[in-house]
Amino acid sequence: MLFLVTFGFIPAMSFLELQKNGHLEHVNAGHGKEVFGAENSLDMGTFRNWIRERFMRGLKNLKRHVKDRLRSWSFTPDTRVAVWKEHHLLYVRIPKCANTSIRNSIEGAEVQWMRNRDIRALDASWVSFSFVRNPWARLVSTFRDKASLGSRSARMEAGVFQGFIDAGISVYPNMGFAEFCAAVCAIPDAKTDKHLRSQSSFLFPGGQPLVRVIGKVETMQADWVRVMQHAGLDFELRHLNRTQHCHYSKYYDDPGLVNLVGDRYADDVRNFNYQFERH
Repeated sequence: MLFLVTFGFIPAMSFLELQKNGHLEHVNAGHGKEVFGAENSLDMGTFRNWIRERFMRGLKNLKRHVKDRLRSWSFTPDTRVAVWKEHHLLYVRIPKCANTSIRNSIEGAEVQWMRNRDIRALDASWVSFSFVRNPWARLVSTFRDKASLGSRSARMEAGVFQGFIDAGISVYPNMGFAEFCAAVCAIPDAKTDKHLRSQSSFLFPGGQPLVRVIGKVETMQADWVRVMQHAGLDFELRHLNRTQHCHYSKYYDDPGLVNLVGDRYADDVRNFNYQFERH
C-alpha cells in the first residue's frame, strides 16, 4: 500500500476507510488532530508528500547502513589522504584542521581514499603526517561553517549541512551553540559525520598510530617546517580560508558545556595534550 500511495497509483480513500484499517491514526500520530484529513475526507496530496518524505529518509538511512557495513568488512578504503608520490609524502586529511592550506601548499597532490594498513606499510622513504586542532576550537569552527547563520558550506540544504542530515544528527537552521553541542556529543564517532568525529579516530584507528608526524594548527608554521625537514623539502605553507572571529572560549559561557565537549572528545584531549583555555 505504501508504494502505491507514495507514487499516486490509488484513488483517494474515504476518511472512514482509513480510520477503519488504522492508517489514519498511524499517519496522524505526532502531527496533531486531522492533519491529513478533516470530517469525512482525506487530503491525499498531503498524505502522499508525507509518505514520500518517510520513504526518502528511509532510503538515506539504508544507504548509510550499507556504507558502514561495507567499510566494516573492509570493502572500502578507510582514510582520506593527499599523496605527493614524487616527494614520498602522505597527508591524512582531518576536517576543520587547515585542510585547504595544506593541500594547496604543494602542487600535484593526488586526493584519494587509502586503506589504513597500506598507510602503515609505507617504507621509510615516505613521510606520513597530519595536523590536529584544539577540540573545543574545532567544534566552534564546525558550528560556524556548517550550522549557523551565514554558513559558507556548499552542501547546505534548508539551512543545514547535508552531511549532518545524512548522518541523522538532530540539527536545525540557526540553532544555538549549546543545542548543537548537545546533539553532536550524543552521537559516537562510528555514527557521526566526518566533521564531528574525534581526531583520534582518524589518527589512532584500532588504537595504533597511523602517521609518523603530527602537527598542531595552533603552532602550524613551526610544525609545517618540521614536516618539511622530515621530508627533506622546503615548500612554504599557504594560509587559505582564514576566518576572523572571536576566541573559541566565548562560545562556552556555561562550564557544563566545556565539560560536555571535553568528555566527548576526551581521546583528543589526552592523545594531543589539549586543554580548554579561556581568553
